[in-house]
Amino acid sequence: MTQEVFEQIKAGLEEAIETTKADQSSTGETAFTPGPWRCTKKHPRQICDWRGFKIAKCLMETKGANFKISEDEALANAHLTAAAPELYEALSPAVDELSEVLADLKKHGDGVDFVQQDISRLERIVGASKAALSKARGEDL
Repeated sequence: MTQEVFEQIKAGLEEAIETTKADQSSTGETAFTPGPWRCTKKHPRQICDWRGFKIAKCLMETKGANFKISEDEALANAHLTAAAPELYEALSPAVDELSEVLADLKKHGDGVDFVQQDISRLERIVGASKAALSKARGEDL
């Protein structure tokens, strides 16, 4: 392959990546593999997507590195990584809802009916967030 052909391919790929990023940011879509992800029973530090395709593996050491983490820390990292899509899905709308709650509080003050509505909204947010955090801690196995 000539240098000129290589540069054309490289430029085309860079343009495609930038276009994809722009499309994702304008549509709100994410670039990561959709969830759910899970730690496998056979290889508990390995994270797979819903189809069983390997997403990541949490290592205890890296070749040539001068340090090593414990098995417990590597497993905790795997659980946190596996929970990433759910954390994103729970916390992304939470930001929007909490912003609305704050705006409502600022606008309406402390009316009783209004407070009850906000409590219900916050309970939904907290419930989804707790479930995702529980998975990140490995409590869903």
